[in-house]
Amino acid sequence: MLASIGIQIGDALQRTRFQEVLEQRVEERTRQLRAEIGTRRQAQRAADTAKERLLDAIESINDGFALYGADDTLLVCNSGYQGMHASIKDLVVPGAKFESLVRAGLDCGDGPLAKPTDAQLAARLAQHRQADGTSTIQSRGERWLMWSERRTREGGVVAIETDITDLKKADTAKDEFLAKVSHELRTPLTPIHGALALIRSGKIAQQPEKTSELIDMAARNCMRLMSIVNDLLDFTRINSGRFSLDRGIVVIEPFLEQIIQNKRIGIDPPTIELKVDPRAKDLKLEADPLRIQQVVDNLVSNAMKFTEPGGQIEVDVARRDGLLRISVVDHGPGIPKDFQNRVFDAFAQADSSSTRRLGGVGLGLSISKSIVEAHGGSIGFRSKEGEGTTFFFELPLAPRKGGKNKRASAPAAAPKRVSAA
Repeated sequence: MLASIGIQIGDALQRTRFQEVLEQRVEERTRQLRAEIGTRRQAQRAADTAKERLLDAIESINDGFALYGADDTLLVCNSGYQGMHASIKDLVVPGAKFESLVRAGLDCGDGPLAKPTDAQLAARLAQHRQADGTSTIQSRGERWLMWSERRTREGGVVAIETDITDLKKADTAKDEFLAKVSHELRTPLTPIHGALALIRSGKIAQQPEKTSELIDMAARNCMRLMSIVNDLLDFTRINSGRFSLDRGIVVIEPFLEQIIQNKRIGIDPPTIELKVDPRAKDLKLEADPLRIQQVVDNLVSNAMKFTEPGGQIEVDVARRDGLLRISVVDHGPGIPKDFQNRVFDAFAQADSSSTRRLGGVGLGLSISKSIVEAHGGSIGFRSKEGEGTTFFFELPLAPRKGGKNKRASAPAAAPKRVSAA
């Protein structure tokens, strides 16, 4: 009986030890599982954070971005990609098939009826499957887009789309500018070439008056040609920051009278009347006389373009506290309202047809604005269609000897030579 009891006690102890070992193993495995779960949770959080960062980066780029899987299912895209396909924006969502999107008009513009033909569909799908990174430029409505597709290592396709509408406009503006400049340069060159060819032929050798007329005509066109080239050079200097002023004291009334007198020469020139307010007589500017002459000359020339032969232009000079205001008034057709906010833009022309008829590459007012602002002044205009236009600019007066101008805030005299960007 005692042996039986001993056996039972031994079995009980063995079971106890086994249970303790089992509990230890369970506890150790539980710790391992907790550590693994913690590690996995940490890895998942890191993966989620990386995914959020990646999606945020994709969303923040200006270009349209889309990733299609190997089965041509849209996996992810940003709002830029959706916006570039506004007509089917609701369809451009993860899970959509590329072919379905193309059939709905993915690359056919913004119109709701823009659907591809069978041939266009087949060509687009072939290009998508090739996905060799070739860039394609396409017009969609009023916008121009450049897009490319490239295959990933997993067999998917990354699509990038960029709105290049502004670049296209700049390219068009460049072409228009080159056309304008070519025309403007050719216009004076043609009569110069003709005059020189006629003189060289000897056909008018015995007609000194005719020869003199041709020489005068060639000289006038040379001056016109030089003016165009100077405008282009000034525009380049201003934009490159190499524009400078050579200041001096300018007595305004005789200075303006000389400029206007030069404008009164020609065939049936308009009447240009100089009106100087009594308070503005004998006023002086500390300015670059050649540059201020250039501004006045540009404004008067601009007024003459839009004044009928025999018409009238007024140049008014007035004093406003410590400022001198010079206004050029014409009674022409006025400036169209939709163009008024671009008057001082480089190469801007209200009407391309007037460019051909009246001449000019559209730099005079832009250069004038830069010159006036370099002097610490301001320039503006008032215009009413059918009644005419008034351009005006204001410049600080030169400080009086032994005192200051009435305007206490007038800037101090600048060095004799300054650079102006």
